[in-house]
Amino acid sequence: MNQTPLDQVSFRFGKKGPPYPRILGRYSQNRPGPLIIVLCATHGNELAGIEAFDRLLQTLKKGKQPFDGQLVGVAGDLAALNSGNGKPRRYIDEDLNRIWTSERIAKVQRAEKTHQENTLNHEEREMLALLKILKTLQRDHHKQWPQYPHAYVFEPHTTSSAGVPFLIPYTSGLENKVPGVALLGMENIEKNPGFVADYLNRQMPGFYSMGIEGGQHKAPSSVRNLENILWVILEQMGNLAKLDNVPKKQIKKLERQLKGLPKHLKVIGRLSIENPEGFKLLKKSRHNIAPVQPGELIAMDGPRQVRVPNLVGKDLYVFMLNQQDPHNIRKGDDVCFLAERISEAESKVVHQ
Repeated sequence: MNQTPLDQVSFRFGKKGPPYPRILGRYSQNRPGPLIIVLCATHGNELAGIEAFDRLLQTLKKGKQPFDGQLVGVAGDLAALNSGNGKPRRYIDEDLNRIWTSERIAKVQRAEKTHQENTLNHEEREMLALLKILKTLQRDHHKQWPQYPHAYVFEPHTTSSAGVPFLIPYTSGLENKVPGVALLGMENIEKNPGFVADYLNRQMPGFYSMGIEGGQHKAPSSVRNLENILWVILEQMGNLAKLDNVPKKQIKKLERQLKGLPKHLKVIGRLSIENPEGFKLLKKSRHNIAPVQPGELIAMDGPRQVRVPNLVGKDLYVFMLNQQDPHNIRKGDDVCFLAERISEAESKVVHQ
């Protein structure tokens, strides 16, 4: 049976609905335990993470299961999320998940100190607000429960292509706690890539962060994937003693999607778009992670052929193939990322 895409669902967040607040919700039973932050909608058009968090929150509130620590949902690019008359934009001025570098952080903090926030663009102001909120949440939690000094930030995403859940742990080491293909080394593909989770792991003491990709933007299955992964996170991190609220068949269904796929992939490159008007994706795949051959033609970028590098002897995959509406594609956007299968032993070396 066909299911209605998310952008056609009349979704009311909690009891209020859009416009969305910065703090999407909290849950605690005032018992000591870890601080879990779910940072939703770093890209404003990715609504599945918000709905997954809301479903999780409402179920927790209705249940009686003991819960240790605190769960907080935070909206990322709030300006983009609340734009577009119900059809949020991905971002207003630039991608919020590409500007978290030491230089840009220094710039926005300098602007705040000199009362010149009006010189910042929308996403720079969003970043400044998020820095304050994340630090405040961690500080207050640590003050209340000194034995829990860390904040664990999980960032749900969706992609323009359908597929299985996958994880981008950066340097957090959190990937073995969650079902999903782990894409390691994302932070190493370019100098200062500006990813939120990468910055939190490397530059903000006390923070551990991981990206979670749930599936295609508009697919209801993406909400279910993200919600189930969040339940597993709460159990694995010690907030819940066991998963009373999630039927085991839901977790098994999540695991079945991953059958036959490698647990660990090492990211080794990124292919980018130079000619947005002439871009055409040729690689056809029903999934957001797909095996490829050395030299395989992936896309046409105007007259330029975009091919997989000729890396003979490696078990190669592409992921996050760009299947966005052509009107949303800009110069420098990703064609896709390239990865190779690695063993669990090799995955530990990537983190070092």
